[in-house]
Amino acid sequence: KSLSDLVVMYTKSPENLLEEIIGSVSENVLELVRCPVLIIPFNFQFHGNIKEIVFAIHSEVDNSVEAIVSLARKFDAHISFITIEKLSDTPKLASIPSNIFESIIHKTTYTNISFHVNESQFVIKGIEAFAEKRQADILVMTAHYRGFIKKMFERSVTKEIIFTSNIPVLVCHKIR
Repeated sequence: KSLSDLVVMYTKSPENLLEEIIGSVSENVLELVRCPVLIIPFNFQFHGNIKEIVFAIHSEVDNSVEAIVSLARKFDAHISFITIEKLSDTPKLASIPSNIFESIIHKTTYTNISFHVNESQFVIKGIEAFAEKRQADILVMTAHYRGFIKKMFERSVTKEIIFTSNIPVLVCHKIR
């Protein structure tokens, strides 16, 4: 169990191939701590208010929803829950997002929320485009445990976004 409630740090894009391969300090901290990590882009300036929170969700909802709702209440912020479907020729299982969204509704009484399903060829670009369109002040994602083999061959969407986002990214850890 972590002794901290939140770790806050800044990051910038990798400057060379070695940094890309080894990873950044922020990336390593995400691996080591179990508390939420707020990653601030290097040149970001906070203007004192949070009006829009974009929460990117994948396949299930965990206990981080309550924490984000608590943050939203403090600022009377709107939360846009988004899931990205990859563009393909295969028919979608339309019930999957509605089950996720129903689960969120059962977890909170907060009503300043909306649910969105967007299609994009690339998940990262889809999340970033949605956050930009909504003029999000913060992006929330959940880091999922990934085994050694998966880590070796594919980079996580969350870790990819912390290097490309223009807004702070709050990473909550999914409890195993």
